[in-house]
Amino acid sequence: MEGGKTEPGYLHRQEEAALEDEVRRGILNLIGLDLVGIAELKEELDLKEQDLENHLLMLEKALLVEQQEGEYRLTPRCIAYLDVCQGYEWRR
Repeated sequence: MEGGKTEPGYLHRQEEAALEDEVRRGILNLIGLDLVGIAELKEELDLKEQDLENHLLMLEKALLVEQQEGEYRLTPRCIAYLDVCQGYEWRR
């Protein structure tokens, strides 16, 4: 990535890498169509805060989640992607 431009396929590779992990898929499922705080995610997933933050950062870089006033929500891109994923059911 140079000068703010992304190479073709970069975002898609980020998305695939983010979604290949079971914990990150669990995060997306817990968020669903809600706004969810880090404390709730940490409790539900029984993760250390630093580990959870690393997972959330990867999901943010892949444009799958975004932060809004200290809580997380799925991006429209993520919702559209999950809607067409075959073999994956998620909580709406």
